[in-house]
Amino acid sequence: MRTGSVLVVALTLGTWGMMAQEKKPEAPRFSVPAELELYPQTSPKTAMISITKAMQRNRMDYMLAHLSEPTFVDAKVAQFYRLKFDKSLEQDREHL
Repeated sequence: MRTGSVLVVALTLGTWGMMAQEKKPEAPRFSVPAELELYPQTSPKTAMISITKAMQRNRMDYMLAHLSEPTFVDAKVAQFYRLKFDKSLEQDREHL
């Protein structure tokens, strides 16, 4: 009984402490700052609305940086820079 009471108090205080913490701002991705008030993602429905809003405002940079699957975008960016690096390396070899 005593252990149960201590456990309930500990869990209550622990969750209360988590609720009191301020929400940390999301870090910029690809130099594009997060605008969570303008483009919320609290649910799948609001995320889809945010995607539509970003497309209507021609904010493809924001959509790719914050509204798309990060692993997919990171892989595509890495592939793009790898191709660009290979092309630059090839040009440098021809030049030398």
